[in-house]
Amino acid sequence: MLTYLLALPALEVVRLFRAEWEAAFRQPELGIVLWKEYSIEENFAGGASSFADARKSHLVTAVSTLSIEPRIERDYWTLQAIVERVLGPLADYEDEVISYRELTLDAFEGEFAAPGRKRTQVRLDVETPVAKHHFDRWLAAIRARYPAEV
Repeated sequence: MLTYLLALPALEVVRLFRAEWEAAFRQPELGIVLWKEYSIEENFAGGASSFADARKSHLVTAVSTLSIEPRIERDYWTLQAIVERVLGPLADYEDEVISYRELTLDAFEGEFAAPGRKRTQVRLDVETPVAKHHFDRWLAAIRARYPAEV
């Protein structure tokens, strides 16, 4: 599998997909999965006044992902828009508060407006070089269909 980091704004991916989703009456010829998980750096010492305080803090980052893939079995590709948002050092967090959960498209889009430092990334995984060509054609076609979203 080959991976490409694309110079494609993550918010553009969301807007293009939303336009396609709505035009297809929420039944596009694409598979979609949206989820949020958390990255926890334990024993984070940033700003702790003592070693005891440092052991209680955990740097938590929310990682929200939109994964789009065609419903084909040959020359397969997967496009992922990822938003990493640093929540900060948290102490005594509850597992159910920061556990994996599925998202709606609206909730994923809300991650762009949420407070805090963010890092976005758009990644394309392809099965073959031909799959990259199929993706490029798909992206050009969807951009042509929805120019207002680009």
